[in-house]
Amino acid sequence: MDTRRLLSACALVALSVTEGASTGVVPQPQPAWHTRPDRWSEPRHFQTPFEERFQQRILIQHTSQSPDPKVKVYSPNKAYWFGIDPDLNPEPLSERRVRFGIDAADARIRIFNERDPQVVIVLKDHYPYFEIIAGWVSEKLLFIRVWWGRVLGTDMVFDVEKESFVYREMVNDGSLPFQQFQQYRRNRGPD
Repeated sequence: MDTRRLLSACALVALSVTEGASTGVVPQPQPAWHTRPDRWSEPRHFQTPFEERFQQRILIQHTSQSPDPKVKVYSPNKAYWFGIDPDLNPEPLSERRVRFGIDAADARIRIFNERDPQVVIVLKDHYPYFEIIAGWVSEKLLFIRVWWGRVLGTDMVFDVEKESFVYREMVNDGSLPFQQFQQYRRNRGPD
């Protein structure tokens, strides 16, 4: 009997310290998407907070001047460039943006920012079956999208003057959530 009272008291204390206990509202987890997939007209990518476990796969290194890369993409003011050595011809998405594939486990993007040594962004163990996208956002900001697998990647913006990332988020392929919501809708029947 005393054990039962003690357990009840412990449960009440635990309940009172949990979030929402004073209002009786149980907090709900935040959805991963801005608009639920059941409202999408087609699959889409969506962003979630950066997962720190991927930090070890995105390295900023420096290298002394080396031979020119196969492909150079200049910034809008032509002061800086990023260089890549893709396995196949890269697909230009615009004058300042390119999509490219690298089969090696580590993809390297070399950046010329009028300093020596040059900056190299190393993307370790990227998913080689999806292409990397890189392009200039402004005169000094470089956007990079890399995929780590079929459904998860990272969107980043790198400040070439500060030599640091100013933005990083995970990018998620929404095909599976879209398909699951569509299947649920079909199986549920009409409203």
